[in-house]
Amino acid sequence: MKLLILAPIKHLYSNKELVDHELLMGFRLSNNYSLLEASGNFKSEFMTQFGGVNYDLVMNRKFCFVYQIYSDIPDKSDLSILLDTASTFINIIIGNLWYIRDCNLCAPTSFLYIMEGDKNLSLIVYKDYYFNTSKGGRLNYIYSKDLFDELIKICERELYYSAVVNQKAYAMVSKDNREGFFNSNAALVPYNSFSRFSRAKLFLHQARAIDVIPVKITNYIASLECLFSLHKEDKYWNIKNRIAQFLNDPEFDLSLFASAYTIRNKYIHGQLLIDLATKKEPSSEIILKLSEFSDSLCRKMFRKVIESDPELFMKSNKDLIHYFASFRE
Repeated sequence: MKLLILAPIKHLYSNKELVDHELLMGFRLSNNYSLLEASGNFKSEFMTQFGGVNYDLVMNRKFCFVYQIYSDIPDKSDLSILLDTASTFINIIIGNLWYIRDCNLCAPTSFLYIMEGDKNLSLIVYKDYYFNTSKGGRLNYIYSKDLFDELIKICERELYYSAVVNQKAYAMVSKDNREGFFNSNAALVPYNSFSRFSRAKLFLHQARAIDVIPVKITNYIASLECLFSLHKEDKYWNIKNRIAQFLNDPEFDLSLFASAYTIRNKYIHGQLLIDLATKKEPSSEIILKLSEFSDSLCRKMFRKVIESDPELFMKSNKDLIHYFASFRE
């Protein structure tokens, strides 16, 4: 018996004849469709998920997928846990491509495929969700070895950072809320128990999942506020200055940040949007530019955050205010 967990990655394809790239946690990225040849039913389902009408046509496009083969199948009671864990890691691996470039890639569907010899025992469509680019659309991407080598380093760093931060956050949670801290149902997880980093990632995911541009901008800014808004009366210039201090990036455009923050304020309060520069209704071009800027700013920020000391953003608001004040001394 063997178990194959597989997630087709829509919009990621290869111009190479064969890809077989080692990822993390035993998962591999491939376009070797011989792995799927054991079942005609599997072919049909796989084709349906890619939206194709002809299996050979779908195969010739060389779309990639993430997979892992297990030689032993656990007890039935443990299968759902295994699938849940596998799906989480697949989504971490593919979702973290965003750290490298503006993209819409994710693992939209995970399959649990159990085989005993040539006999098919089960096929389960497990999960479905999507991300969008900063401009609200979806693009195709070509596989690159260098891209995925860089991705693995980022994943390893983020997994380490998240583990340290979540452990510390859990230690600070009240006993009444600890039971729901790692609940797979996000609706049951107490929001106030999240670390700053986890709250920031939550808003980032919401920004990437939506295709309404003002909502995307609002969530990008909220993601940054999770890290840099440290007082209930903080104004945008406090947040702007802390971001500038932390990034230490001469290319950080203060005027674009102010414009994006204005869109956030107008949208969140149900008001008509205005372009801060012209004081008029913003054009579609301006709105898209601000969303692209906000996405890029979050990417730079998260890349720097996961490379920083995990203790930094676990500090109290008071200590972080002193930390950022020290940049002016």
